[in-house]
Amino acid sequence: MNKESIKRFGALFVLGSIGVLIWGITQDWTEFQDAAVEAGVSTGEMAVLTVTSVHIALAVTVAIGLYCAPRLGFQSVVLNRVSQGKPLLAALKPHAIPALGIGAVFGIFLIGVELVTPILLEGIGAERNQTISFFVNRFPGAVIMGGITEELLFRWGLMSLVTFLLWKALGGERTQPQAWLVWSGIVVAALIFGVSHLPAVFTLYGSSPPIVLFTLLGNAAPAIVFGWIFWRYSIEAAMITHGFAHFVNIIVIVLLISMGVWPW
Repeated sequence: MNKESIKRFGALFVLGSIGVLIWGITQDWTEFQDAAVEAGVSTGEMAVLTVTSVHIALAVTVAIGLYCAPRLGFQSVVLNRVSQGKPLLAALKPHAIPALGIGAVFGIFLIGVELVTPILLEGIGAERNQTISFFVNRFPGAVIMGGITEELLFRWGLMSLVTFLLWKALGGERTQPQAWLVWSGIVVAALIFGVSHLPAVFTLYGSSPPIVLFTLLGNAAPAIVFGWIFWRYSIEAAMITHGFAHFVNIIVIVLLISMGVWPW
């Protein structure tokens, strides 16, 4: 690995690592106490193991994306800055405007998800905190870990890999993958993104079919749009869309709770 490759890897890995560390610090690990006991570790040890494993996955997916994404025509504004010295903010501006708009729409979608969740949990005899502190504590991890790290894991790494493999297997001699191959990569990565949320959901709320279906659809639907944004703009645009969706979602809910009009 040459110096240029190390710089490119380091730029994205550090960016993603910030999200992991903030999520690890702000996460209420006592919620996973039963799972820790079952695994034979303390909650502190579980936190360290989880954060470490996410960093390993991040390193692998960043490296995969560095190989696959440029060959597919997928873009990174940060990497263009590192490799070519292009001004970061000027290059990001055309991507940020549609990303913020679509992120706001999905922020409203997530509010709908938050409204339905307590009804599903009540049906299985579970419940979830709906206080201001609950949503405020979620804010850093959701916006930064969700917006940055999850996009590197599932779009930059996984979506790029799936699309690249499909292209090599089915794309013939074309120099770029056909649209249907990219859409296949987007959907597969989105479904895996939904599945990745199931272990935590199982730990907290059980594994009833309504909870499983709701988790899969509630996460895969926005992820398809994040994948499209990555394809058409850049990985940073997908990060902005994802992070801003959580920002709008949590800010609006906190305001509604403080006004006394949030139903839960």
